[in-house]
Amino acid sequence: ALRRLRDAGLAQVTNPDAPRLAWAMQPPTILWDVVRGEGHESLAPWARYHPPGGLPSLDELILPESAAKTVALMPGLLSGGEVQALFVRGPRHNGRLTLLGAIARAMGRGVVEITGLERADDERWRWVGPLAAILPAMPVVRLDLPPGETAELPPLSSYRGPLGVTLSKQGGVNAPALDRALTLTL
Repeated sequence: ALRRLRDAGLAQVTNPDAPRLAWAMQPPTILWDVVRGEGHESLAPWARYHPPGGLPSLDELILPESAAKTVALMPGLLSGGEVQALFVRGPRHNGRLTLLGAIARAMGRGVVEITGLERADDERWRWVGPLAAILPAMPVVRLDLPPGETAELPPLSSYRGPLGVTLSKQGGVNAPALDRALTLTL
């Protein structure tokens, strides 16, 4: 049972150098704070929470008519499970995160904005899924990759909902756990 909690990112070993029988387990601080109701916008240097009420609605977005029609379909596709992830490409500061936030709000979710997790083996990835499930929020991973660079996204433990990813015009993503994804370019 403890291994399942650890694998799900809900518990961590505080003394990994000790023999396994002497391991002490505790919930990760970031998750414990959220469960206790102490979570606020800045959860950690790499994770920010945007509650649904602070996100724009789809009607507030200024989009060309064709793009607005496409975007209006996204909440249903993502919440229904037909699409697992939405990749939004475009230059910095052009509203990629705002667009994903409006889609999350239309699904009744907030956004957990993830930055700085460059490697798939980073321990902090284990907490992204539980954070999103507890809050409830859609994780949005912000990637700014140089040309020819590819980021790998690991599966998110304890979370089966939609994922958002912002990318510039260059760079790629390898996400073996995602077989149903769409890309929008702004």
